[in-house]
Amino acid sequence: MFIRQITERMLPVLFGLCLMSAQAIGQEPPKNAPSRSEPAKTSVNDAGSGARNSSLGKPGKISDAADLEAFFDGAIPVQLQSKHIAGAVVAVVVGDKVVFSKGYGYADIAARRKVDPEKTLFRVASISKLFTWTAVMQQVEEGKLDLDKDVNTYMKDVQIPATYPQPITLKNILTHTPGFEDHVIGLFAHKAEEVRPLAEVLNSQMPKRVRPPGEIASYSNHGTAIAGYIVACVSGMPWEDYIEQRIFKPLEMDHALDRQPAEDKLPADLSKGYKWKNGHYVEQGFEYCPAAPAGCISLSAADAAKFMIAHLNDGKRGTNSILKPETARRMREPLFRHDPKVSAMCYGFMEEQQNGQRMVGHGGDTLYFHSLMQLIPEQKVGFFVSYNTDTSGGIRETLFNAFLDRYYPESLPPRAEPAAGSHERIAKLSGEYAVTRYSHSSVTNLSRL
Repeated sequence: MFIRQITERMLPVLFGLCLMSAQAIGQEPPKNAPSRSEPAKTSVNDAGSGARNSSLGKPGKISDAADLEAFFDGAIPVQLQSKHIAGAVVAVVVGDKVVFSKGYGYADIAARRKVDPEKTLFRVASISKLFTWTAVMQQVEEGKLDLDKDVNTYMKDVQIPATYPQPITLKNILTHTPGFEDHVIGLFAHKAEEVRPLAEVLNSQMPKRVRPPGEIASYSNHGTAIAGYIVACVSGMPWEDYIEQRIFKPLEMDHALDRQPAEDKLPADLSKGYKWKNGHYVEQGFEYCPAAPAGCISLSAADAAKFMIAHLNDGKRGTNSILKPETARRMREPLFRHDPKVSAMCYGFMEEQQNGQRMVGHGGDTLYFHSLMQLIPEQKVGFFVSYNTDTSGGIRETLFNAFLDRYYPESLPPRAEPAAGSHERIAKLSGEYAVTRYSHSSVTNLSRL
């Protein structure tokens, strides 16, 4: 019961305990899992060799793989045990190198297959959007796309209704400001045959335009699926082929999947998804994503690291490039803000500010997989984590917050006295608020009552 009461702020303490004995904290086998007598496979780069930092008060060295391993070994097994998660994988890159990657727990409990950071594929859901937007910017480089042009001019068999005088542009879709309502029904499917041609999916699930474009951000899976379809239209090849040839292949991402075959044809290295129910892990079927460019990709931690390295190094990994340096830098720049004081939407990336660091990245959630990819461009650091059980929602942020506190600690400023008139200004903003992301026309709108 004590472990279940561990809070986010206790992760650094657990890290300190792990520094004293890295093997002292481990995950107990779940009730229907095999013995964990063998450690999960680990991949550690020599760039991180060095003594572990034994002081809780001293920041860890981000390039020290031993320090990183002690940190993650002290945090992730506790998460797996307390939240009943079958498996997880993590990777950290610094500059152009993978400093640390490791798998924890199981990718397939029944087969006793442990998570391998080099080979095990995890469903990364909306992190797929970063691949779609990288593809869009490649086509911008080639002069085939203009971010300020009406997207209808690029699409062959799909047209967005002209509900408002202003057309929707790729810049609007990049920043989630096209003005679409949200649709949840149909986001996932149970069978491969439910994944129809992308144009059919877009036409059958076209959301209503409920506000003019460019005014308010409201997350849109459909918008990114439209962007993927546009890439297919202007490049002359299906989105899946394009991503494989223009991103996976040059980055040597050999354990990445953007296709959704029948379950009996899925790669053997793909992690199972699990639901924790009545004290047991219940294996779930493959979650198909009809709007493929918005969320269908599966990745190993090693391949996620390759993608992060390319974006941190201005589009280049090794001798291969997927973007021009100026385009890669542009993708990390702010593109839309509701206010100068809040974080921005960049060119597909979402900006965050924490612990004195500016980050750009994206999360990803299916029903059973929960993932996070974050880049700290000024430090040339990339962080990736993915979990394979429904109970893991939200803990990726817990882990990343602890990671920032460990490697980029920030002292809290002295408490300031309220400025004159602050109570009056606050009163003007007091009231009830609602999210902008919801359906205006489907039965799910009843949830707002």
